[in-house]
Amino acid sequence: NMDFIKKNKDSMIIVSVGTALKALLKEGIHSDFHIEQERIPNLPEILKDTLPKYNGFFIGASVVNPDVFKLAKKPLMYFRESFTLSPLSYILKGSSPIVGNSGIAFGALYSNEIYLCGMDLGFRLGERKHTKNSFYDNLDDIATNSSRSLGNLSYSIPLDNLGYASISQSFTLAVNNIASLMLND
Repeated sequence: NMDFIKKNKDSMIIVSVGTALKALLKEGIHSDFHIEQERIPNLPEILKDTLPKYNGFFIGASVVNPDVFKLAKKPLMYFRESFTLSPLSYILKGSSPIVGNSGIAFGALYSNEIYLCGMDLGFRLGERKHTKNSFYDNLDDIATNSSRSLGNLSYSIPLDNLGYASISQSFTLAVNNIASLMLND
């Protein structure tokens, strides 16, 4: 979807998540916001060559290694559901289980029109799960098993259990947002 993003980048707000940052920067695209939520210990090492070059706002979950925030030019923080006992007003609702959900949840706070480009939980068997030019380029990232789900282009796509959980959470968020909009009209 890089061609679509390049063509429309000046007419939309781009929220990148996870491994998309490296691929976008390689194409000369700086998203407006980039979100990370992994608390893996090597995240600073993974982002050390890309995040300091990134000009947009970096939004990290409260569980992200503090060293990652030091790499960012414009760091911000959010709380994921299930990782805090804070009042609901401080939580990014719908931000689990994956960082893609956080991107959708963040975008849904500001718009009712969201385009998903390159979500890595919808993949084709025998092909790579993550985007080209991402952190996963040098790792074994080939999809070998999954269940089938109806895709948005009228063919079925493989999904794993995490993919189904992610879709379920996003669907719930969308229904709640629509209900909220209807009640406020």
